[in-house]
Amino acid sequence: MDLPITYKGKRLATTYRVDFVCFESVLVEAKALNALTGVFAAHQANITYVDFHSSERASDIYFEFSVDERERDAVLAELGRVPGVSAVQDTPSFSKIYGKRI
Repeated sequence: MDLPITYKGKRLATTYRVDFVCFESVLVEAKALNALTGVFAAHQANITYVDFHSSERASDIYFEFSVDERERDAVLAELGRVPGVSAVQDTPSFSKIYGKRI
């Protein structure tokens, strides 16, 4: 899908080609998503939950995953090295915050 590019209020002649547009505002390139899931696969991590959040400034992808405890820090470090990732934050899972899902 081609999206228009605007710079300083002027629309440029070129467009930005994205692989996916989710929720009309979250842009996820297949290469970036492949790189993120590749990190999990390389460490034999199991992705159990994914959620997308978007604002005008940034998009967040929230992953819950299970992995051998010895691999956890390596997974987080590798995710931080994926091109396009500006930050990786370790947070408690929703199940630890809200309890078991029904």
